Amino acid sequence: MKLTDREKILAFASLCLLVLTVSYYHYRLKAAGAEEPSFVIENGDVAKSDFKETQPAEEEGIGSAIYVDIGGAVKNPGLYELEKGARVKDGITAAGGIVGNADTSQINLAKKLNDEEKLYIPKAGEQAPVVATGGPSPAQTGPVSIQNGSKEDLMRLPGIGEKTADKIIEYRTAHPFTALEDLKEVPGIGEKTFESLKNNIQL
Repeated sequence: MKLTDREKILAFASLCLLVLTVSYYHYRLKAAGAEEPSFVIENGDVAKSDFKETQPAEEEGIGSAIYVDIGGAVKNPGLYELEKGARVKDGITAAGGIVGNADTSQINLAKKLNDEEKLYIPKAGEQAPVVATGGPSPAQTGPVSIQNGSKEDLMRLPGIGEKTADKIIEYRTAHPFTALEDLKEVPGIGEKTFESLKNNIQL
């Protein structure tokens, strides 16, 4: 049977349409099959990113220190930097240890020290200062040592300002106090001032 030209054209067109249809469905199936691996890879990337973000938190470190003013019957009174959690015993060791006339029976050697605390080791016959909170006065904290007290300690005394405190420290450096009355030798401190101080001071 011989096909006419028209029939040949229609057959060719039908064949082309069939090829296009098969190619289209093959492409759709291939594209649909590629989605699953792509989704798995994306999930893997997210999990990896989350791990990187949480890792630095595990590397954080904590370090701190406290500063304590140590005075009284210790070899080297002064301001000391101690590790957080240090106890009274550690503070005394940092200050060179106690001197021979120290009275440690009034001190709790196991007590933990706090930042900005004043640690005073009383001598024999002295009363250990009772440290209060919220702007303590000399009467609340106990007698101030004119020989070992810091500038801030001296300035808590009634009538003693910054300049007079500096004069006391300058005088005792050259002439250590041996009696409370020696305080009257400091320029600016007369009999009247001494009388107002004598109940709040000690050697």
